[in-house]
Amino acid sequence: HIIVLVAEALGEAAALEVAGVDVERVALDHFPSVSHISTTTELRQALVIFAHQVMHNMMTSGQLALLRNIIAELPHFPHLGDIFRQNGPARGIALATQLFTQLHHQGVISVHNAELSARMFIGPLLTYMFTDGLLQVGEPRVPERAIIEQHVELFLKTVTP
Repeated sequence: HIIVLVAEALGEAAALEVAGVDVERVALDHFPSVSHISTTTELRQALVIFAHQVMHNMMTSGQLALLRNIIAELPHFPHLGDIFRQNGPARGIALATQLFTQLHHQGVISVHNAELSARMFIGPLLTYMFTDGLLQVGEPRVPERAIIEQHVELFLKTVTP
């Protein structure tokens, strides 16, 4: 377990870097820009592309193996989880919250609590990573694009008039 050896020598942050965790890149590379979204149709397209790309990037055998190692090493390196959470899931939720807040102010969507809306969008995607990735024997099963499109459509029903 290279994560353990690097964490012991250099600290948890370096362990994540050496192990190749670039969770912030996964979120930022595909995160929709509010400047390109002025209609529900544009938002729908942006969210489908974003969700599709994130699922394909995060549900690789390598990423899932790394996440399994991080989880296994948490008892020995509790801050490893904090670092991963802050640079991955928490960052994604913050970005989605910011996006939904801005789109609310622009009148594209209507949200009462942008953070809850962000969690409502991201949470179901994580169930695929958990059930069809982390707990999957063999290759992960990334949801088909049609499923992601249905997820986005259901989400938009909650935030559009």
